[in-house]
Amino acid sequence: MGKKGKLAGWITRNSNNGEGSSTGVRKENEQLCNDLDAAQQEYKKFRILIEQLHLEYVESKEYELFRRYGKLKGMIKRTVNHLRLAESGDAGTSVGAGLMQICREFTRPKEIVAVKKMEEKYKDLSDEDLAQKNTQLQEELNNIKRRTSIIKDSIQEMDDRYETSKRYVAFQRYRLMKSMIKEVVNNKYM
Repeated sequence: MGKKGKLAGWITRNSNNGEGSSTGVRKENEQLCNDLDAAQQEYKKFRILIEQLHLEYVESKEYELFRRYGKLKGMIKRTVNHLRLAESGDAGTSVGAGLMQICREFTRPKEIVAVKKMEEKYKDLSDEDLAQKNTQLQEELNNIKRRTSIIKDSIQEMDDRYETSKRYVAFQRYRLMKSMIKEVVNNKYM
C-alpha cells in the first residue's frame, strides 16, 4: 500500500465485508482522504503565511518611509524563505526530526479517533456510493492543489520582481515593493 496515512488500516479490517472490487474502491478512498488531508495542511500553512504578510503590511503603514522600506524588504525575504524551506523539505534535521516524532506521538490518539470515524462513515456505503465519494474527493483535492499552486506561484513571482527591483533607486524600489506585496495579498484566486 506504500505510504500509510492517518486513515491507513481501516481498509484491511473492512476488506472482508465485500468482494475484491470493494477493496480497490476503499483503498482509493483511503488514499484520496490521506492526500486531501496533506494538501489541506499545506494550503493552510501557505494561507497563514499570506495572512501574516498582510498583517505585517498593514502594521508597516505606521512607520515613516525609510523604516517602512526596511520592513517591506524583510517581509518579502521572509515570505520567500518560507516558500523555499517548504519546497526543499528541510525538516530533516536531527532536532526537527525529533520534534516531528514527538508531535506524531502526541497526535496518535486523534488519529485513532479519525480512523474510527472513517470506519463508521463508510462501512455501510456501497461501491457505487463510495466511487461517487471518491470523485468528489478528487475534485476537492484538485481544487486545493490549484489554490496552493497559485499561492506558490505568486510568491515566486514576488521573489523574481524583488530581485529585478534591486537595480532601481530606493524611492522607485519602495513603490515596487509595496505593489508586489499588495498583489500577493489581494489575489482573489487564493
